[in-house]
Amino acid sequence: MAHAVVGRHRPPRALRRAASFAVVCGALIGGLVWLSPLIGLGEKEDFVLFQVAGLPRRTVALAAACLCAAGAGIGLLPLAVSLLHNAARKATAAAASVRRQDIRARAVRHWSQAWRTGGQVAWHLVRATWRKCWRIVYAVSVLAVILVGAEFFQRAIEPEPNSYFMFPPNTERTYHIRSDILPGVAPVARFVVNGYGLRGVPPRGEPVRMMVLGGSTVESFVQDEPNTWAAQLGHLIDGWLGPSKVWVGNGGRSGLTSFENILQMRHLSAIVPGVRSVVILIGGNDMAYGYVNANRPEPEIVPEAVRYERTFFTIQSPADGFPYDLALYRLYLSVVRLSNLARRGFMQVGGSDTAYMDWLVTTRAERSAARPFRDDLPNLAPYLAVYRNNLDAIVDLARKDGVDLTFVTQPLMYRANQTAEQESIYGWFGKVSGDEHQPAFYYSSAALDAMMKLYNQVTLDTCDRQHVLCIDAAAEIPPTSEFYYDGMHFTDAGNRLLAQIVFNGLKKGGRLIAPR
Repeated sequence: MAHAVVGRHRPPRALRRAASFAVVCGALIGGLVWLSPLIGLGEKEDFVLFQVAGLPRRTVALAAACLCAAGAGIGLLPLAVSLLHNAARKATAAAASVRRQDIRARAVRHWSQAWRTGGQVAWHLVRATWRKCWRIVYAVSVLAVILVGAEFFQRAIEPEPNSYFMFPPNTERTYHIRSDILPGVAPVARFVVNGYGLRGVPPRGEPVRMMVLGGSTVESFVQDEPNTWAAQLGHLIDGWLGPSKVWVGNGGRSGLTSFENILQMRHLSAIVPGVRSVVILIGGNDMAYGYVNANRPEPEIVPEAVRYERTFFTIQSPADGFPYDLALYRLYLSVVRLSNLARRGFMQVGGSDTAYMDWLVTTRAERSAARPFRDDLPNLAPYLAVYRNNLDAIVDLARKDGVDLTFVTQPLMYRANQTAEQESIYGWFGKVSGDEHQPAFYYSSAALDAMMKLYNQVTLDTCDRQHVLCIDAAAEIPPTSEFYYDGMHFTDAGNRLLAQIVFNGLKKGGRLIAPR
């Protein structure tokens, strides 16, 4: 009897279609939300399909789950209500047909029958539902077992939980340089990343480990691997102390400021274990951070989560918590970031990457058309104070870990009264984007030189106050196009000269012990 009831009281076809539509739409939206970074629809916490509505990615995922649940409810609840209503109607009809004198007894009996019928209907509903859904339950159970096994497997094979990679480990790109845009740079450049996620060769044997940290002037991203000044410094040390006595790791990454250098020092042992000495070329990006934001009433402090994103290719911050505690989620983030880099051409091997050179040509033309330049200096006092505090924090971290620290001042080519030929190679540096209060403008070479001297003086004062070795490279590199290709970044000759200056400073400061 219950089987007949179940068969006759199915939900209307329109309701069943609505339920199926809700479940399918919810599943599709949820899948697109989580797969959006991989297929290029959006990245991180923003989902491009919902940016107009201002909905964050997690809200969209929750809405998709609710849509699936609503569809399931639309499909199942009417069926259950229909079955229970049919049982109650039959029991009521049976009670009304009995004689009046024993209506109470018969009603009690029929209501009991109704409850029994309802229980039978519920049982048949559950059994029928289970018959249709056991495959789904089985598949979900198998998937859960697979995911648990994959989680343990990933935790077993992934690097230690505190690993931080600056670039995708064990990768390489090769590109060609146009000498008319980047004079003084070798025509072919190989960007080789070792297993530590750093540029250059990995340490071999048991050498003393030294790290060079900084921004793009350390990364030397347009230079061939042997022509970076970190590699040149390693060659000079090998010639002085003997081969493989000291390994020099290149921890430079474009755009890093002293804020990000703090994160590098905080996780130094996770980047490369056993580092004994650190050299930081510092000040240039901090100066840009200062003059760009100088019109704000107070210094803008970038959130630490954003600084982690800028500094490291993979992030496993101890403060992240769930879901970053899951190895599979960390693997997912790594795949997403690797796919983003691949779309931007980072993993291009053997090709010609002209994006940076085209951008440099554009910025040079924009600067030339932006005359007159601004000579007056912005109010950098708040940002110089922040910079000083960051240097102190770096010193504290180095002392805490027992690391020998050396600061290097930032050299620049910008000077007052330079020739038109010298000015022609300058690009984006010194630009302040416009807003509703003022149009975009550029600071003059004299203003940039004066601002850089302020930051370098803070570096020198901090070294003197904290008794830290400081190498004043800014005072030793001549401001000519022989050593700079855009006013800030070094040519191959500039890298060789800087490496020699740092090498001499390390010897003079007692950081390198001469062989006996």
